[in-house]
Amino acid sequence: MNVRLSKSFEFWTNVWYLDALVTNKYDATVSMISNTTDTDKHEVSVSRIDQFMRTILGNAVMIRSDDNKQIERLEKAGIRTVQFPEEPFDQTVAIMLYCKLNAICAGNMIITGVDLSSKAGCDVNYMFDEDDAFGPFAEDGWWNDEEPTFQGVSKSKDKIIKLAPKLSWEDFGLEWEVGEHGNVVTGNFANKKSPKKKK
Repeated sequence: MNVRLSKSFEFWTNVWYLDALVTNKYDATVSMISNTTDTDKHEVSVSRIDQFMRTILGNAVMIRSDDNKQIERLEKAGIRTVQFPEEPFDQTVAIMLYCKLNAICAGNMIITGVDLSSKAGCDVNYMFDEDDAFGPFAEDGWWNDEEPTFQGVSKSKDKIIKLAPKLSWEDFGLEWEVGEHGNVVTGNFANKKSPKKKK
């Protein structure tokens, strides 16, 4: 039986916006529907959501992907950059979360909506679901990848293409299938498409 539920999350991160670094606290309420009777997959789905927000987004800098000079400066300083196809204001962050959380849950939990507010955004609540316009997130990108990726391919000032660090859910102990005695069963799990998007 499918179960409708919601859970609140909070995370701190940084935004490079209008040539300034803004530290911001976000509150997100994620509405979802279970899509499997396997309770282990429910728990892994929620844990993946929590890890993505707190560990991947937390203490990173969200930045527009074409701001190459600033990205290079930040990454040379060892700061993780989460690269957006447009300015990472609150509405854009909500759309990204809707797409990415659906991807990392791989159909085991269906994200039906994301409500997001932030301190820098004066606690205005931005709501997003599948009936809303996805804008640039309708295109394929790291936000559709099941793994805990947070940026795509970028170019340095020398025009050399580099790949973002490749993380796996195995790095977090959050694989899908667990054997009868708690042993992880590895396999090639195909990504499932997230809900239909509107441009």
